[in-house]
Amino acid sequence: VQTAPSSTSLVDTLNALHRTLVPTELSVGMSVSLNQQDISLLAQSGLSVDYQWRSGELGGSWTDILGATDSNYVAQTTDVGDTLQLCLTLTDGTSSESESVCSYPSQAVTDNTTGYALRTVYLKLDSLSDTLSLRDASQTWLDNLLTTENLTATYQWYRIPQDGSIDSGGAPVGMGSNDYTLMTPVDVGYQHALRV
Repeated sequence: VQTAPSSTSLVDTLNALHRTLVPTELSVGMSVSLNQQDISLLAQSGLSVDYQWRSGELGGSWTDILGATDSNYVAQTTDVGDTLQLCLTLTDGTSSESESVCSYPSQAVTDNTTGYALRTVYLKLDSLSDTLSLRDASQTWLDNLLTTENLTATYQWYRIPQDGSIDSGGAPVGMGSNDYTLMTPVDVGYQHALRV
């Protein structure tokens, strides 16, 4: 049993961190970081933060990625098949106390055999029709990619339980369309995602 730190700032920050990565589904070449809430929380905490990215497998061992000490990381070919995790060491300069905590892991990194620059697309909710769709910037990016590369897209929507992911508890719900109308009450309490 370890003694809890006496630094209120350290304790409050550790308790408030969500520790989720964005995005959780990665292909080679995609950038990953902590979620925006955690980034803002750390920036306002007054604590110094050291970062270390690790690769490994769920329930297995983790290895520090050499030189990966920034707040974000770009998935590499060597990461294919592994999950990624970000470990933080938070230090209160006043009390000299430090604590370490790691994020929840990403999904396994997949290969990007296409060579296309991949990115996360973002969704919006039309509250009048309860319809999820791609945000305008994401739709524009996707349309440009499809047009310039002469590609077609398939769309699969997922209903995801809290603390789950597409590959961990996610259930396919709508396919073939770039929008999805929420079905009350079966969609209440779930997150939703789109895989293109």
